Amino acid sequence: MPVMGGKALFYALQEQHPEIKMVMLAGHPMERELQELQQEGLSGYLLKPSNVEQLAQMVDRVLKGESE
Repeated sequence: MPVMGGKALFYALQEQHPEIKMVMLAGHPMERELQELQQEGLSGYLLKPSNVEQLAQMVDRVLKGESE
């Protein structure tokens, strides 16, 4: 993203709407950042490229409150 990275976007959105569940799609593995983001409230994570079925399954799990 040209202005801010995914981690910065997550925190900016969370600050404005902490009640919203968020799923992050990233183009590179986020091993170090992922645990921190999950502790801060990230609901799910998919590595690109992901397909529609993977995204649908992730959204279903998040909406049901199931952990990965």
